[in-house]
Amino acid sequence: VSTQSTGYQRRVRGKVVESEQQSEEHLMQNIENHSDEEERQNIFNYMDEFMGEFFNHMNEMEDEEMGLDGSSGTGFIQEIEEHLGYITDDLCNNNKTDCEESRYLGCSCHAAFLNLEKVGCRGFACEVVSHFRNNGAEMMRGIKESGSLEELTQAAMRFATPISELVCRCNPELYMTVSKCALNYDGDEFDEDTLAEIRDFMSGIKFKEMEKFMGHMTRGYCGTEGECIGAFAELIPQVAAMMDRSCSERVESCDNMRRLSDGIWEFIDYMERDDVDHSVSNVIKVMTKYIAKNFWCGKRRCIKTWLADMFNNNCCYRNMTAQFTPKLVGSFGKFMKSIIGEDMPKFSRSVKKNIPKFINPNAACRGPYAREVDPEQCEALKLL
Repeated sequence: VSTQSTGYQRRVRGKVVESEQQSEEHLMQNIENHSDEEERQNIFNYMDEFMGEFFNHMNEMEDEEMGLDGSSGTGFIQEIEEHLGYITDDLCNNNKTDCEESRYLGCSCHAAFLNLEKVGCRGFACEVVSHFRNNGAEMMRGIKESGSLEELTQAAMRFATPISELVCRCNPELYMTVSKCALNYDGDEFDEDTLAEIRDFMSGIKFKEMEKFMGHMTRGYCGTEGECIGAFAELIPQVAAMMDRSCSERVESCDNMRRLSDGIWEFIDYMERDDVDHSVSNVIKVMTKYIAKNFWCGKRRCIKTWLADMFNNNCCYRNMTAQFTPKLVGSFGKFMKSIIGEDMPKFSRSVKKNIPKFINPNAACRGPYAREVDPEQCEALKLL
């Protein structure tokens, strides 16, 4: 058990939390109760109790509540195990050219995967469901027993890494195939009228924009030949550990996020005001000013040390942020709007420009960010 796990649990020992929803309500009520105080505490102090209650509740959940059964072959309860068996049979034993019936994936989707140029990618759907069937329960148990965000993300990354390796090998063909599957879906689970409705809905979705977005971001996550998968499997839990330290520690440091508290309170104040514009463009602009820029640019000593070493001097991270351009944000916005419809506003030029600043220090801060790594190191990996 990590030090952070012990810290969270020590502060909530003896408490009984009825539900995760209740602990979230406690957090929001706590913040609302203190939003008008002249001397506010660091906002992460309030989140600390919520995090403790969250992990305490999750640790106390019964296996059955999470669909787990340690005595079964897969680690899942019988109902889930049976359904996984049906899905596995469809996805793994039906991937041949003479498909006549497919309950879940549909024969047209089987055909689309079989037409992939890379032979090793043709069994993608089978490999994914088999991986979940064999390892999903272990992941969920790891999440259930975690005592910190770091441990939770470590459990998730252990499960996700083999799938990531497969996705990296099959990019970008994979996303084109997913588009074909969605547009021509013919799974036998549904009657013809329902299938017609599904295909009609799918026909309005801008899958080309999804392919652009996912193709570029997958390339950013993977590197050229998957060399960055391990780097992100380590980096993501380290970012989660930053959040853990933000809650457990009471002093600002470069490796936690407590310095963001004033900016978060400013943003909360802005959202509570009735006399300001709450358009998406303005909300993102205010979040960028008070949160993203505070994180990346707020402390010069952090720019020169921990943040630079952790993120900007990491060739894989720089490659990923280089892929996440305003133009790519626009593609994501078009794809999502085609799903959600008119309720989702169009991304303005300001929104597309500001969103990358949340993950890219070079976009968020004026002037070049601290770089100590030899640029040739990244060029040698053919990442940029």
